Amino acid sequence: MPGTTDESVAVIENLAQVVINARALYPDSSLAALYNPLFTPPELIKAHKELDRVVMKLYGFPKDATEANIVAALMARRQAIQQREKDYDTREKRA
Repeated sequence: MPGTTDESVAVIENLAQVVINARALYPDSSLAALYNPLFTPPELIKAHKELDRVVMKLYGFPKDATEANIVAALMARRQAIQQREKDYDTREKRA
């Protein structure tokens, strides 16, 4: 993840645990049931919204970013990483 620090990693880990804890409140529910848009528990929605807010900020996405914009930006980041890896491998083979 870009711009991560020990502090930001700890915040994300804590928020991920909040999501897990919210799921645990419903031990008899499957993930499919928990994430059914008609029945998602409010605690789980709240936990995910807070986790999403922090991750979006870390990635530098604006609050009003659309899912399509986010996916496109993440794919561009992944392609850049893959290109750097390919360039590195090419240099290593030449050495």
